[in-house]
Amino acid sequence: MMVYAEKLIGMRSEMLAAVGDRSAMRGVLRLGVAETIVHTWLTQLIKSVNHAYPNLSLEIEVDITSNLRTRLLAQEIELAFMLGPATAPTVSNRVLCDYQVGFLASPSLGLGNGRLTVHDLAKFPIITFPRKTPPYEIVRSLFNRPDLPPMRLHASASLGTVIHMAIEGLGIAVIPTAIVENEMADGRLQLLSTNLQIPLLTFAASWLASPDTVAVERVAELAASLAQGGVVVDAPLSPRH
Repeated sequence: MMVYAEKLIGMRSEMLAAVGDRSAMRGVLRLGVAETIVHTWLTQLIKSVNHAYPNLSLEIEVDITSNLRTRLLAQEIELAFMLGPATAPTVSNRVLCDYQVGFLASPSLGLGNGRLTVHDLAKFPIITFPRKTPPYEIVRSLFNRPDLPPMRLHASASLGTVIHMAIEGLGIAVIPTAIVENEMADGRLQLLSTNLQIPLLTFAASWLASPDTVAVERVAELAASLAQGGVVVDAPLSPRH
């Protein structure tokens, strides 16, 4: 009986989506978001969801990827925008975007001229993502070397705090450049030239596979459109007969 019930639930969701009724998508979708997304296109996504599905509410929680993955598997959230894709067999993924990580500093530190080596950078405190995140571990491995001065690595779960500390000249921020475009444009931060390379941060939409995930998949589609800089899908698909 459960197999048939799951099929019926899935067919009902597909039917409601197919007729294109905006009011058909209703209820609360629990969404977990990595903070990088908060600083880029999350507000645009909320506007798009409000327009496309006015009866669908978003309950948003911001956390690091490891915690979001745990909460997703525990079914405490239904959709996560996090570093990925997730590899669990029960999780479906859609890649959203890649972000370049840069070394950024206040012009007051006087580091804007010339190409900097790891020895030049290690003279200053480094400010980056919190512990238990892949970017933190990568940055730590770059500066935790016996030929360098003792590492001064400041980690924060708040990227807003990291940005503010860098603007105040308290160290060099190692964060995605996409989240500080305004600060670079007005001269509060500058992108440093260095011989160090940090892998791109790939973000994905992840959700648990189940018969009734149409609303989740629709929001993931909107997110992918925004993240990739394409045309924003602000309405359901055309009705089918």
